[in-house]
Amino acid sequence: MHIKKQDIPMTAPVEMKMEEEDGELEMATMGFLYQDTTVGEVGADGEKVEVTDVPAMTVYSYAWMGPNNSENVAVAKEALTQELAAQKVTAEGFRLLGYNGPSVPKAKRTHELQAILKK
Repeated sequence: MHIKKQDIPMTAPVEMKMEEEDGELEMATMGFLYQDTTVGEVGADGEKVEVTDVPAMTVYSYAWMGPNNSENVAVAKEALTQELAAQKVTAEGFRLLGYNGPSVPKAKRTHELQAILKK
């Protein structure tokens, strides 16, 4: 509703902030990343929508084509965890990016799990 009401063009990716629970990543929040800071206004838009600027960050990334099910997310997380350990780098969290709309078959969708590095 917010995107239509504000006439904001649909863009990719969609950001899903992930929280770890019992060793597995679960989606905590979802957000749409606008193409630049001139789109939309920062602040609340009703009770459920908050527009914020996402600060620049450094990440390690693992991308795949297919569904964003728990199995694929676990494979991505394990690959990132191994690389972080090899590089002696620590992540402060994870986020999942989705690049396709609902009309794209799940097997053809592109996803990217990012390990957000500590500053």
